[in-house]
Amino acid sequence: MRKLGLLAAGLCCHAALAGVPEIPRFRQVGVAEGLPASGVNGLAVDRAGYVWIATRDGLARFDGVDYRVYRHVEGDAGSLPGNSITAILADADDRIWVGVEGQGLCRMEAARIGFHCFNQANDPLLRSNDAWAIEQTSDGAVWVGTFGGGLYRFDRGGRQQRFLPETGGLDSENVLALAPAADGALWIGTTSGLSRLRGSHFESVPLPGAATSVVLSLSAENDGGLWIGTRAGLFYRDPAGRIAAPAWR
Repeated sequence: MRKLGLLAAGLCCHAALAGVPEIPRFRQVGVAEGLPASGVNGLAVDRAGYVWIATRDGLARFDGVDYRVYRHVEGDAGSLPGNSITAILADADDRIWVGVEGQGLCRMEAARIGFHCFNQANDPLLRSNDAWAIEQTSDGAVWVGTFGGGLYRFDRGGRQQRFLPETGGLDSENVLALAPAADGALWIGTTSGLSRLRGSHFESVPLPGAATSVVLSLSAENDGGLWIGTRAGLFYRDPAGRIAAPAWR
């Protein structure tokens, strides 16, 4: 009888707990859990729900249980040309784009059979092998910001364009961050400040203070707001165009 009583009490407790919502808690994931490195530079999710993780020692794909790691393989032309992944994007066509430090830009098609890479050796348009930011705008174009080589646009048909300070508009050849806006424009963060590209027109956007010229990160909101990470700290541009530091910064 005592065992039955304990069993009944346990079932009652289990039923009561089942009705209590679980409190979300952060869980650290690192090398011990299967990541190739603890330094993570970006995340992307493809159509199948796989999470792609750009790390400093390879590209990892997480299926919810295990990690598959893509690294450089000597003699394999379809492998990554290096292991330090600086940026990542899963585009609207389910292709995976990655920047590989010092080795250019690589793309894996939706069939997931190897990587095709663009670099200064095989693509005369490229002026840098360091891709720091990769984003896609609503027209389907993929934009790549490089360090030392300006900004690049890849359309769905494979055509490329290059934007440099000397060709007009771009503030700097060092592009550190990109953020597509809800209205179709593209926000660009460089070592010389913040700018916005609308159609074919670049517009410089002044930031408060004298020490905020280097823009390190950007995050656009659906309502038109923009978060701006700079060397001097965090700023927010509201939908009306006002830029200020958050009170809690």
